[in-house]
Amino acid sequence: MSSASTPVTRRQHDRVSIACDLCKRRKVKCDGKRPCAYCVRRGGFDICTYSAQRPRKSTPSAHTPQSPQVPAHPAGVDHSRRRSLSTAEDEHTHVPLEAGLLRDSEGKLIFIGDSAPLSFLLTVRQLLTSKVDPQAFAGQSSRDAIIEHAASCRTISPEERPLLNHAEVQTLLEAYLTCTSGLIDLFSETRLHEDVCSYLINHREDGEHATICQLVIAIGAQDLDNSLADVYFAQARSNMLSKYCGNMNLNVIQGFVLMTVYLLRAAQPNLAFLYFGLAARTAYAIGVHRTEVNAHFGDDRHEQRDRTWKSLRIVDLFLSTSLGRPPALSDVDCTVSYGFDKPDEIHQIEGNLLDASIQVFLIIETVIVNVYSRKKISLRLATEVSQQLKKWASRWLKPLSQVLDETLEPDKAQPRYQRLRTGVSQVLCSYYYSVMLLTRPFLVYDLHEYLSSACPALAVSQRLQSEKANFAFAALDAAGLFVNLVHRLVSSNLLSGRMPVIVSWLFTTALVLALAVLGPTGRAYQAHAQKSIECLRHFASTDANARQHASIAESLLETVLKFVDEVEKRDRSKRSQISSQLFGLPSSEDSSLTEAAGVLNANGHSDNYMTALPSASTSSAEGMDAALVNWAGFDTDFFALPWTHDGEAEIHHGFESGRAQANFVLTDLPLFPITAGVMETNAPD
Repeated sequence: MSSASTPVTRRQHDRVSIACDLCKRRKVKCDGKRPCAYCVRRGGFDICTYSAQRPRKSTPSAHTPQSPQVPAHPAGVDHSRRRSLSTAEDEHTHVPLEAGLLRDSEGKLIFIGDSAPLSFLLTVRQLLTSKVDPQAFAGQSSRDAIIEHAASCRTISPEERPLLNHAEVQTLLEAYLTCTSGLIDLFSETRLHEDVCSYLINHREDGEHATICQLVIAIGAQDLDNSLADVYFAQARSNMLSKYCGNMNLNVIQGFVLMTVYLLRAAQPNLAFLYFGLAARTAYAIGVHRTEVNAHFGDDRHEQRDRTWKSLRIVDLFLSTSLGRPPALSDVDCTVSYGFDKPDEIHQIEGNLLDASIQVFLIIETVIVNVYSRKKISLRLATEVSQQLKKWASRWLKPLSQVLDETLEPDKAQPRYQRLRTGVSQVLCSYYYSVMLLTRPFLVYDLHEYLSSACPALAVSQRLQSEKANFAFAALDAAGLFVNLVHRLVSSNLLSGRMPVIVSWLFTTALVLALAVLGPTGRAYQAHAQKSIECLRHFASTDANARQHASIAESLLETVLKFVDEVEKRDRSKRSQISSQLFGLPSSEDSSLTEAAGVLNANGHSDNYMTALPSASTSSAEGMDAALVNWAGFDTDFFALPWTHDGEAEIHHGFESGRAQANFVLTDLPLFPITAGVMETNAPD
């Protein structure tokens, strides 16, 4: 009896302590190596991951699992409740020990979370490597480094800095106000102009106001004279860190927010993330999040402090979404109003553009907290969030679009309209992106279901009646509208080359549109995908991140189109063989007829997913096998996480088809790719 108990104990120890995630799911013995022998046999080195062992609970959890609730006001998320939900669902969700680590350009390990565009890139690449071409990205790093430019350390004496005349100062201020429109609003325009002019006239280098003026000049100069921008930023950063970092006042908050914006525009997101943390903690320390506290400082100061808090929230949520990290701020104990009055005139848009921006970012926060942090999404939750987006659109979409159209008129070339145009475009892009962020898991799920179907034509018919497919189509529609808007502005050279918000959202949009070409819509979105790359190329002239994103998107689209061309060619050949068997027509194997077939398909209409009918001499089983060769070639170790089959269906880390399909088993696609483990398996400690 004792001898029989020994191997059982050892097997349990192996399974719990050192078994990799795949062996646990497959219930096979794991040797504990990295990669283990089972994963090596499956050919999937990257999928051999080890999750942290969950502690055993001596008593049942006091928390009761609840359905995810979306608050009526997205800002009012209860954090204690969120922690309870997280604890209750530990029984269903594994978080890997070193998940989401990505090497930066210097080889350092940086955490990138689920909502980040680079995480979505990982999902897309795993899909294409598994289905389309295992060597599609062999010549590139399968996990691209984050571009983080080295910060400039040049400091020169005030006497050596170039003198700026009044016209140059005005140009720099207009450039600053334009590039920050819709993102931050920290100062009164009149007061800012007076302070900057006073600083340049008096040449006073001491004081927090002088440092803020230096940062404003640096941001404004980034698009005009980058060397001048570096000089002013280096001096301001030195003053902030050495003299004012310990001060607790509004000027210090504004200074660190400006440093964050400058670094985001200089392709240094991680350093921006670091400095923003100082601004966030200082804001809490002086009560900027409480409007009744702000009211003690008079009407003008009250409004400025409220605007500063809104600006903090917008920048924080952008950093959180683009890097996939938890926000530094929340609306717990916050009493600042976000202004939900419906605008109907252009002057109201100008005065309330920050409110429109923060309202859509708060919806993005809801998606991050309820979907990506919990690594699953349900149709009910998606519907509730979609209603929030619909409500935002009913309030803001029409007036914002009208204002944008007005600013594009030939007689609206004044700086005021340029500033308004930039702000409105950033807000609209954030709205379209929020739709894509919510529906992205449905798009990947829907594409997986389609490609895995033994009969694509039947799959299309079924998916048209699927609510999940509706959300997937919404992702494509939002991506198309996003690209049309940005391309319209870029083609007229109306956007600055440094737009970190638009560039980050645009990269995800390019990935979504490239995936669309693989799906049943075929080449319908090919033109949009190419437009997205053109837009990225526009920003690439001054933005290193955009340059990297454009290269990735171009390579991805090229791979997808090559695959689609091959599928179309095979399908034409199959149909030609059927026609030959029915009527004795020459086969398309004849080179001349093959060329003719290519001409007939040159109109751009996609027939790549039409299923060939089996010939009279071919059994239905053989026809099914042929279909499986084309449409069900996913690695069986690639799509394997649970899909619930009740009325409250949810997409978890991956998905399961829910029905038997011929002779293969579906496994998992990482909708939330940080669960795939460390992005560098040989990462040093």
